[in-house]
Amino acid sequence: MSPRPNCAINYHPDGYKADREQVKGRHAAGAGFLKGFIDHSGVDRLVAMTPSKTHFEDFRNVARALDPAGREAVWARPLDARVLREVGAIFMPGPGFEDEAWNRRLGNERDYSLCGLTHTVASDRVINALGRYLVAPTQPWDALICTSTSVRAVVERVIESHADYLAERSGTRFENPVQLPVIPLGVDCDFHARSDASQGAGADLRRRLGIAEDDLAALFLGRLSFHAKAHPTPMLMAMERAARRTPDQTLHLVIVGQFPNQWIEKEFKDAAKRFCGAARVHILDGASHEVVRAAWSGSDIFISLSDNIQESFGLTPIEAMAAGLPCVVSDYDGYKDTVVDGETGFRIPTTAPGPGAGVDIADRYGIGLDSYDRFIGIAALSTMTDVDACAEAISRLATDRDLRARMSAAGVERARRFYDWRVVVESYQDLWAELAELRSGAQGIGIRNHATQAAKVDFPDPFDMFQGHPSRLLTENSVVAFKSKSPARDLEIVRMGELHTFVSYALLPEPSLDALMEELSAGPKKVGDLAAFSRDGRKLLRTLAWLGKFDLVEFK
Repeated sequence: MSPRPNCAINYHPDGYKADREQVKGRHAAGAGFLKGFIDHSGVDRLVAMTPSKTHFEDFRNVARALDPAGREAVWARPLDARVLREVGAIFMPGPGFEDEAWNRRLGNERDYSLCGLTHTVASDRVINALGRYLVAPTQPWDALICTSTSVRAVVERVIESHADYLAERSGTRFENPVQLPVIPLGVDCDFHARSDASQGAGADLRRRLGIAEDDLAALFLGRLSFHAKAHPTPMLMAMERAARRTPDQTLHLVIVGQFPNQWIEKEFKDAAKRFCGAARVHILDGASHEVVRAAWSGSDIFISLSDNIQESFGLTPIEAMAAGLPCVVSDYDGYKDTVVDGETGFRIPTTAPGPGAGVDIADRYGIGLDSYDRFIGIAALSTMTDVDACAEAISRLATDRDLRARMSAAGVERARRFYDWRVVVESYQDLWAELAELRSGAQGIGIRNHATQAAKVDFPDPFDMFQGHPSRLLTENSVVAFKSKSPARDLEIVRMGELHTFVSYALLPEPSLDALMEELSAGPKKVGDLAAFSRDGRKLLRTLAWLGKFDLVEFK
């Protein structure tokens, strides 16, 4: 069997560690990917790309803790063409890889692919990064993994908007060369599967919270932020109505997560009192791993009414399915892909204003009148979830154990079939193999001419950019001859002063310079005929100009 495709993981601890306060989805996804890749990739070595040796040592320590095989950890610096060419791809934990595309242009642009990943796509920084795909040196063998069909539609619309603007400015339509495959995030299904120990912890949690065996415990687990995750009031109202529809049964809403600040915590708790009197509400600290594990095992269903444009996939519904919990989720973002309505749970209809309704709030955000939090908060407050439909779904699950059992089994099967990391990592590797084929055969776009073009347009050749400054230009057709009567002696005098040699690396090395002086001693020469011209014409031209600067040679 041929070895599975490898990658260099663009590593920074912030992108791959979830053991922190205020953990976010991208942290959990990054940590899950790293463990899933180490567990299931089957590669012979683990490669991290980072400019910082400290961060590489951090990667090596993490890999050593996760990898029972003890494979070698390899450090690839950002311009380490040899290692990057060997692995064939750089995996980026976000969508922005413009800088890496420009760096790749320093060498062979077919050496390796760039592979990014979507998380939130609502911020100005991310939107700008997507638009840069059109003008940065991205290639058809690069890819941005979109975690859901919904987020791919967003990415395509963002890039299309940038292309529209460029077409209006230039009269030319720019096309996006970057591949946009849909591959979901993954979870460790074995970790979330119910065991005797986890079920015991779940039973203990139910006893502590006063949740009887016949009661229904609905779990919401995630960041507790009404403006940046999911507004709690529709969920509280739905639980209230469901509880009133099932008067013979007690319903509990178990909310597990972390509050960003005390003000948001107070607002959540006040809303629970105002809108959910018929169902009992329990708010638990999601910083405790033991509480989180017990909550997954001790609950009967999962509920998440995401309404936020910052959401693009949503890990918790697939964690819930892996744990055997039927899902009641909003028909929104990545939830549209993960939860099968009527099979693994219920998707609740959502409604939001159409195009044009947010131009003014975009402008306020764009000029700094509104913060990012207020920008996404306005969009969230303008997105509705059908509360009655949600209450009906909860009521059905509360009163029908057989339905819960069928959805539980279907959810576990779906999670293992589509979302376990062993499946997702294989999909990543299949993508990298496809990108490798494109590198060998696809038509490149604007491939650099190394003879005449600098790698980065923001850092042009100064002698090209300022060619109008001097009176004359030194070229291969110029004729050079000694001007000094004692060139060897005068050269040694020039070499004594560091003010003359402080950038010696940009000139011909001393042996080549000595050979050049020997050639010129025979008489005037055309620059293009000098031996050093074919080996390194650029350094030769700079060296001749350097000799002329200190009056050793002249040009005719």
